[in-house]
Amino acid sequence: MQLPTLGKKISGLAAVLIVAVVFLFYSNSLSNGYNLDDKLVTNNHYLTSQGIKAIPAIFKAAYYVDEAGYKVDYRPVTVATFALEHQFFQQTPFVSHLVNLFLYSLTGLVLFFFLQRLTKRQSPYFALAVTLLFLAHPLHTEVVNNIKCRDELLALLLGLLANYVCLMGQSKARWYAWYGLGIGLFAMALLAKLSALPFAVLIPVSLLLFERAPLVRSLLLGVVLGLLSCICLPPVPGVTYSLILGGIGSLIFVISAANTLLANDPKGLVASLRSLISVNPHFWLIGGLATVAALWWLPLPVAGKAAALVLAIVIIAFTSFKEKIWLHFLPLLFIVGMSVSPALTDRLSTYGIFALLYYLILINFNYQKHRHLLVLFLAATGFFVLVSVYHQTNIHAFTPLSYFLIYLLLKRSKKTGVVYSVLVLLPGLLGSVINIYQGSYPSAILIAFWAAACLTKKSQDKLFQLGMVVILGLSLLSLFTDVNINREQGIRVAPQPTDSAPDISAKRERNILYLENPIGYQTAPGIRSATAMSTVTWYTRHLIWPVPLVAYYGFDTIPMVGWDTLTAWIGLLILLALAGLILVTSISFPLFSYAVLMLFVGLIQYSNLLFEMPGIVGERFIYLGSLGFVILLAGLWKVWVPEKLAGASGGYPTAFLLVVLLVMSGLYVRDRNKDWESITVLFENDVQHVPRSAKVQNLLGLAYLELATTATNPAIAQENYRKAALHLRRGVAIYDQTPYGNYDLGRVLLKLNRREEGEAFITQSLRTDTYHVEALLYLGTLAEESGNGASAINYYEKAIQHDPNYIPAYVQLSTWYFTNGYLAEGITVCNNGLAHSPNNFNLLVNKGNGLVNLGNIAEAVTSFSLALAQQPTDRNLMGKLLYCYQQLGNATMVQRLQAQLQAGF
Repeated sequence: MQLPTLGKKISGLAAVLIVAVVFLFYSNSLSNGYNLDDKLVTNNHYLTSQGIKAIPAIFKAAYYVDEAGYKVDYRPVTVATFALEHQFFQQTPFVSHLVNLFLYSLTGLVLFFFLQRLTKRQSPYFALAVTLLFLAHPLHTEVVNNIKCRDELLALLLGLLANYVCLMGQSKARWYAWYGLGIGLFAMALLAKLSALPFAVLIPVSLLLFERAPLVRSLLLGVVLGLLSCICLPPVPGVTYSLILGGIGSLIFVISAANTLLANDPKGLVASLRSLISVNPHFWLIGGLATVAALWWLPLPVAGKAAALVLAIVIIAFTSFKEKIWLHFLPLLFIVGMSVSPALTDRLSTYGIFALLYYLILINFNYQKHRHLLVLFLAATGFFVLVSVYHQTNIHAFTPLSYFLIYLLLKRSKKTGVVYSVLVLLPGLLGSVINIYQGSYPSAILIAFWAAACLTKKSQDKLFQLGMVVILGLSLLSLFTDVNINREQGIRVAPQPTDSAPDISAKRERNILYLENPIGYQTAPGIRSATAMSTVTWYTRHLIWPVPLVAYYGFDTIPMVGWDTLTAWIGLLILLALAGLILVTSISFPLFSYAVLMLFVGLIQYSNLLFEMPGIVGERFIYLGSLGFVILLAGLWKVWVPEKLAGASGGYPTAFLLVVLLVMSGLYVRDRNKDWESITVLFENDVQHVPRSAKVQNLLGLAYLELATTATNPAIAQENYRKAALHLRRGVAIYDQTPYGNYDLGRVLLKLNRREEGEAFITQSLRTDTYHVEALLYLGTLAEESGNGASAINYYEKAIQHDPNYIPAYVQLSTWYFTNGYLAEGITVCNNGLAHSPNNFNLLVNKGNGLVNLGNIAEAVTSFSLALAQQPTDRNLMGKLLYCYQQLGNATMVQRLQAQLQAGF
């Protein structure tokens, strides 16, 4: 007996079930308050609290500005939703949580219909099962419970909508209108958060896999999406032009890879490609290479790069015609020419570019028919090697030749097997070991493909092709992100205590602190790539078994590892296995291929290979990847398992297993929701799982500090100060070189009347950041309380010098001058501060007080009036103005102010 077929009725029932599951799982989150980082978008936010009128300013403002004044990211669509929410519902955490649940439910509905489209509406049960499993995954508790994570919800929702719209439009007469709508939705997804970037790849690939869309149409759409991605990426000085080209090149790579992997498609997809460009399918592969080589690595001006690009494309186009045998050696001449420059030899060989060009020669040239040209090949290669030796370039300049000598041996031999593979691979293995040691990671990836190719004759060519695709993809990702994937570039050293604090004033972009992610501070080669692969293992483990869940990880929780660690190799094998699944399933099981691609890009994006991630890893980072993971698992179950369970029961065992998984997940999710009640409850729970996370200890300490400062009961306040000191001290014990950890601990100890110890910790914060203006201000206040005026002035002036926009320092310094009778100096300080913040209430009042003491009543009235405009109900300020007008004899204003004071205004 099979499960009943409900036909069209399933859509309505599925919609009800999807919404019901979301609210059943997450209804107890509605009573939670604000939590981790919610202040970035709500909870007295300076823009969203103004409602709709702030939306124009939101689209001009950065997502947030950190303590050092660095502007971070740009997510106006997300922030605008909070402005709309505040306009109609004011500031209410219940409404914010309810909106998140609504968006999560809507994501489930869109996903259900999207999956039905991908599966050609064969059976709605598969789409429903995948949707429910995705919604039930416990890793999503952070995305749903953390109000701030609305950016992740919107990015995936809008990305799925964009993909769905483009798929729907493919079969329509006015497909261009549907594509335009999809492009608009994708742009909105990017403006919600850059987590939607993978859809620039997923959308055109889905059109090729599921709709057999025309190649040119898909390519044009991909180019537009790539350009949008480049525009939305954070600006990198000097590489904007290259980023745009990198986006286009990346999409060319995606289209070429899809077509290469579909080379055996009997329906003629590759045939249409060949008829379009009249060359072999490797045109796009090497075309992407030409884009990289001509527009990025060549040290030429823009015009020179354009000329080099045209030349490279002409060379590749000609060498693709097999009748022009002699032109096959033009890429080899290109190699020889580039080897004249030691810098280019080093970089091009490191990235496997020379290896790709050797590959182009070998796939087009019949050496058995034209053996006399072997002399030219060997002579050019020998010249390349000699020039490399002469320039003392990196040793991996030698390895392309050894790799493709292996290729020739394999092509000429009929032998296979492990022993033969090891013997043939010895030259390449030796070169790869050297390359890995020197930081050339593509060599390690190449050698894995070569090793696999040695074991079989049947799939040898495809494995070689896949190796080339992977290497080109890595090269283009490097160009696209301006990150060197081979060496540790821009290495930072973890700050160490010194007699003189380091000067960090020149750094004006946001810096990932060592406390957040130490990966960029490692000096040993290979740490970044090995740790990145280790995080892939971490994500995979948590996708399978998401226990325990923690809101933040960071330093001393996720270890920095090298290639001598098993988790790094497991992560690499996972990525290689996913790449292999894309190759194997693209023809017979396109849904598998799409799901694996989604998981693959989801893992790569947040693996720390391309960007350093705050916290190293995070549950919210794998939100998109988890969708690919669930689709993949459900697809594997659908294809392989039901046959073994078939019989009288049909699909009921599958339904039973689904219900069991949903119940187990639901219980765990609802229990985790309780941890998100408040930031204190959250980190009290999480610190038990990651006691060595310095950041979690600090965050918990700050949560108790906030409770202490807002407590009305002195005993409760004192107890919270004690707990704050306990956790802040633990955080400093784990890592004591973060300025804010020492500073926060110092000011808590001062609240506990431990002045000497507290002052010592605040002073310690200046040893790691001499420009820490909050610490300078605090030390100035302490010096002032001790009667050391000269020291107080010195601290205040240093704070102003290091950050001219730090207004509290102007206020404190001017107050000290006025208190001690230095009226002219105090007014000068107020004027300097007002130049940066013309409407600052405290500075205006201070200046007015000073002017009154100097007898300049008229100017004092101006200053007090400006201050009163900021706080119209301040009775103390009204009294000051009343005194001034009395001195000036202005009876009208005196009567008006007296009336206001008597009326209670």
